Amino acid sequence: MKFSKILSFCILSIVCIQLQAQQIVGYAPYYRTYSANFDFTKYTHIHFFSIWPNADGSFNYPQSQDSLSLKKKFDDITAKANGAKMIMTFGGTHVNGSKHFEELSTDETARKNFVTRVIALCKAWNIDGVDIDWEGLSGANAKQGNIDLMTDLRKATTENNLSLSIDVPASAYSGNNYDVNAIDLADYINVMGYEYNGSWSKTALHHADMNKIVSLGLDYWTGKGLSKNKLNLGCSFYAKKYTGTNTVGSSFTEAITLTFE
Repeated sequence: MKFSKILSFCILSIVCIQLQAQQIVGYAPYYRTYSANFDFTKYTHIHFFSIWPNADGSFNYPQSQDSLSLKKKFDDITAKANGAKMIMTFGGTHVNGSKHFEELSTDETARKNFVTRVIALCKAWNIDGVDIDWEGLSGANAKQGNIDLMTDLRKATTENNLSLSIDVPASAYSGNNYDVNAIDLADYINVMGYEYNGSWSKTALHHADMNKIVSLGLDYWTGKGLSKNKLNLGCSFYAKKYTGTNTVGSSFTEAITLTFE
């Protein structure tokens, strides 16, 4: 199966990747420091990561950030991006950025408040698109909430000439919690092909095995009816280091994450 796009997803770092592709997407976390010679022009889309939603639809700027400090970092990257599409990501890990998505999405007032604020921010910051990174989507009302949120965002982004994207897991383990029709409302879909293995695992294995990404991730979503032309292959630009072992597939004592600088 040949996919025409590639997503370079890097929660801990962002690095260049040059491939003949229609889309090259990079996630630039607010908490990273980028050297003066880092070349943002290699990307067609840069996702600034991230703003956390509150249960009432308002914004939470993470880790002592505020709107002004976050905008400065966003503007600094925009100035170096040479016309790349600048996208704002909302959400993040289920214990931080995504923990209030179910509450806000299932309350009509909060959901509308969030969508209104998202569009206002895009206009104020000259943002080109909206990205939803709702991780850990598993609550009793989360699937319907995701449908309602994506439906409202699809309408609002279309009316305001903004793109809409969504990040999804690369397996059925949590992918089954998502409604494929809600996902398909996005212009493009970022399949997070990593974290198959880590500190929670029993044995030391590659956390971003390409065979798993294809068979458990890309094939899984196309099998649910999503067009491969919408799918971006999510690549990890960080690694797992296992201690207490020197053999693949054996037990270990500790697993830590290493950033590619």
